Amino acid sequence: MAIGHLHAGVVQRSAGQTAVHAAAYAARARILDQRTGTVYDYSSKRADVMFSYIGLPQGAPDYLRDAAAFANALEARETRVNSQTARKFIMALPHELNAEQREWLVKDFGRENFTRKGLAYHVAIHRPHTHGDHRNVHAHWTVSTRVLENGVFTDKDRDSNRKEALIAWRDNWENLVNRHLERHGHEARISMQSLEAQGIDRTPQIHMGQGASALERKGQATERGEWLRGIANDNGQTEPLQDSDYHDRDQEDANWHDAVIDAAIEADEAAHRAKQHALRDPEYHDREQENAAWQEAVITAAIEADEEADRAKEQARKIEAAERKKQWLLRQIDRAEAKLGAMRADLQTLQIEERGNFYSKLHHEEQVLEESLLEHYGSHEAAFTDSIAALSRPKSLVTRLWTRFTGKAKDQEQRLQDARKSLLNLQARRDEQRQGLAARHREAEFKLLESQRAQWRQLENRPDFREVAELTASHRAWVLRDKSAEADLKVDIDSSGLVSGAFFAAVKNVAADRMERDIRSRDQPQLEH
Repeated sequence: MAIGHLHAGVVQRSAGQTAVHAAAYAARARILDQRTGTVYDYSSKRADVMFSYIGLPQGAPDYLRDAAAFANALEARETRVNSQTARKFIMALPHELNAEQREWLVKDFGRENFTRKGLAYHVAIHRPHTHGDHRNVHAHWTVSTRVLENGVFTDKDRDSNRKEALIAWRDNWENLVNRHLERHGHEARISMQSLEAQGIDRTPQIHMGQGASALERKGQATERGEWLRGIANDNGQTEPLQDSDYHDRDQEDANWHDAVIDAAIEADEAAHRAKQHALRDPEYHDREQENAAWQEAVITAAIEADEEADRAKEQARKIEAAERKKQWLLRQIDRAEAKLGAMRADLQTLQIEERGNFYSKLHHEEQVLEESLLEHYGSHEAAFTDSIAALSRPKSLVTRLWTRFTGKAKDQEQRLQDARKSLLNLQARRDEQRQGLAARHREAEFKLLESQRAQWRQLENRPDFREVAELTASHRAWVLRDKSAEADLKVDIDSSGLVSGAFFAAVKNVAADRMERDIRSRDQPQLEH
């Protein structure tokens, strides 16, 4: 499927970058940087370029349609050592489109976002790496930071430095790609929103980077590669996908280094102003050496602060990686527990059904026994009961006197006792059969319970159940063990950040105060004179 990916950045001289280098890399060409005399040669990889195009506003001179002339014009316009000479983009192109359709796509984006605003751009479409994903067709952009009017680069485009501009570029790219896919009959669509904003329950990918990608292509496993494969397995994918929402850590580092270099430049300019005032001072050489030593101390302190900040950032990245792993492990634990719960639920359902059938069978046997007892003993029991009732019925006084006179009273008493004894014997035999059935039922119920306990033991000893249970336990142990390490790292980061920030600010303030005092002390004699 098509992937939504747009990475934006700037070409900064303070970071050792040039627009000429960016253009040579994108065009896979050999270009001379006329400002520095450096030659950037990527012509050996010219076959990587599928399409190269320079878009210019109306009225622009034709000589700028050459990549070398365009890049050198961008560099020649900037004069500061920390200038931003160009803006750069990398975009993933949908592999569903053919080569011509992709060319129209990038031209449409360049026209709507750059040339209509008076900006010039160079775009080059690169084919996928021979050892990488064959769908990874992507475009490299080099865009001017100044408006091109009457063949001259004039004012800076400050609006493009705002966050709103990046959001607008991403939204416009999403709309353009989806419009081209729909126009050419493809069902695939992209989204530049995060997975959470799209409502997709999937772990975001991380950026592997050029170094890790090169090692992976050589067959060497890397930590980032292992993370990507783990995340892909967590997402149920056969291969890692690129994520449109990873952080540009290199840009963040570049901005920090810019701040350090700017501070050093400010200190150097202050020292230069002090030297100009010291030209009238007879002790100029001694003061010059003192200022040089102080300037070196300021720069050294700034470098140390920068290194301290780098260490803090590295610890922050470790915390982020540990947090990603912890979240991945927690999801694995949830899924493992769900799997274990499903196994237990299946066995419990089976056993409940088995017990239901068992007790239904017992109830049926009890009914059969009662019917049999009624058939064998019912008539006898009724006869004995009727005889007892008849013999026990109250008699009149005349009847009692007659039976006693004739001697039948003793006979009737004997018959009543015999009937009662026979009824008791019959009930005893019936109860004996019921108790025998109840004993057999208890024995069968005990065997059923033992069988079901054995089934639970067999489930817990099954290889797949034990594997999932042990994996869950190990994941939980790692998560609990990692909490203390994460807390220690956070303490280190907080303390190092406070120390480096305060130290850096203090050095700048002390340097500025001392140089201003030197200037006032050197100007005071001249004013009195």
